[in-house]
Amino acid sequence: MQIDIPQSEQVLLARQATAAGFDNVERYVTEHVRALVYQPTADEIAENLARLERADASIDAGHGIDIECAFQSIAAKHGFNLPQ
Repeated sequence: MQIDIPQSEQVLLARQATAAGFDNVERYVTEHVRALVYQPTADEIAENLARLERADASIDAGHGIDIECAFQSIAAKHGFNLPQ
């Protein structure tokens, strides 16, 4: 893959790369592009927020379980025995 960047932007990228501790612009840009791959989309963020709001409302309504029960449930689901 090749990315064409104007010379003026290459100079800025070189400064940013150096300031961030990268030894060259290619590695700096590569890390930024890789990070973009894993950033959630606006829809994913909205879905996660809605899920958290539903969970919060459920807990506020008294539907939560205490931490000991949660750990025991998770351990049992995955075949682990937790010390009592």
